[in-house]
Amino acid sequence: MYSNLNPNAIVAQYLIDLFKSDPLVNKIKFGNKTIREIDKKVLFPLVHIIPMGFNLEQNRINFLFDIACVSLRNTETSFQNEIFEDNMIDNMSEASAILIKALNILMFQNNEFDIEVDDSVNAYVIDFQGISGLDGYNASVVLSIQNEISTCNE
Repeated sequence: MYSNLNPNAIVAQYLIDLFKSDPLVNKIKFGNKTIREIDKKVLFPLVHIIPMGFNLEQNRINFLFDIACVSLRNTETSFQNEIFEDNMIDNMSEASAILIKALNILMFQNNEFDIEVDDSVNAYVIDFQGISGLDGYNASVVLSIQNEISTCNE
């Protein structure tokens, strides 16, 4: 599956496959689409992988991705003891669990492509974003892979 792919495609496909293997993830979007709105609740949690660029070092290529994991906020009100209840905490917990699991695999497990997390990862909160009200986390991740692209004609 990966044999004829260039480094960019290998890293992108590896990320997609990594999130596909998580039973908590229901949908994966790839690409620079700013709209994460989806009408069907069954498609959440959603992982949205956005390629942001790359840089070259001597022997490695570093690819930057924004990876968001979001779920739909349930805003059906129920008041118990004057407290407004929704599923924001559940959404945040599920999103962080999905991202942390994937990042731990990238950071601490070897893979056949020698893909590594190049730096520490910071995630920020997505709180009731968009007209659908999406909650979760967004992480900016630098993934590094061996630069094996030859510039010589053989």
